[in-house]
Amino acid sequence: MKVEVSTKYLPHITPLVVVVSGNNPPNPSTYIYFGQLNDNPPIVGVGMKEKRHTYSLIKELKDFTVNIVNEKILKEADRAGFVSGKKYNKGELINFSYESSTVINSPYIKKAPISYEVKLLGELKLFDHNLLYGEVVKIHAEDSYVIDGKVDLLKADIIVSSYHSTDYYKVEKRVGNWGISLKEK
Repeated sequence: MKVEVSTKYLPHITPLVVVVSGNNPPNPSTYIYFGQLNDNPPIVGVGMKEKRHTYSLIKELKDFTVNIVNEKILKEADRAGFVSGKKYNKGELINFSYESSTVINSPYIKKAPISYEVKLLGELKLFDHNLLYGEVVKIHAEDSYVIDGKVDLLKADIIVSSYHSTDYYKVEKRVGNWGISLKEK
């Protein structure tokens, strides 16, 4: 039997968004509302509130990186989501090393298993969040997680979360592939 549950408990990949302005240190922050919106060209979107420091930086600079969180960087990623870049220098509080992006200005997190370089395309004002969306112009993945040109999500140790349950989960098992229902037994 199924029971109704709150629509607030949708699972999400846990990403860290990073943007940098001028000579200031990079500003990493977690955003639970994230997803792929289009395939060709690859477009991703991040939902955030206008009052967030990262929002104003992205609007000003027109680019950002999305860094997928795994268990190795989870505690630092969590801290990045709770500390305001307006009030504190996150570089002094959070122990991330950065790599220069190859296409955009904002750097990506060196220890993140997967990082996207994103050029901002636009914004859609929703209800309590705005959707900032952009084209993924480059993807960087840790080489030990790549098999035949694709990222092995199990090796990458990807973290998912549910915003309102406040829990983190690790992806640990592959259970099939697309078209599984079409294959003969």
